[in-house]
Amino acid sequence: MIELSHVRKGLMMKGTVKTFNKNKGFGFITT
Repeated sequence: MIELSHVRKGLMMKGTVKTFNKNKGFGFITT
């Protein structure tokens, strides 16, 4: 779960579309 936390923070801070495309599963949850 710690890894997810870091990834989520990275997505929210960077908002990288690349990661969102790769992690559509939980990507939309962060948006």
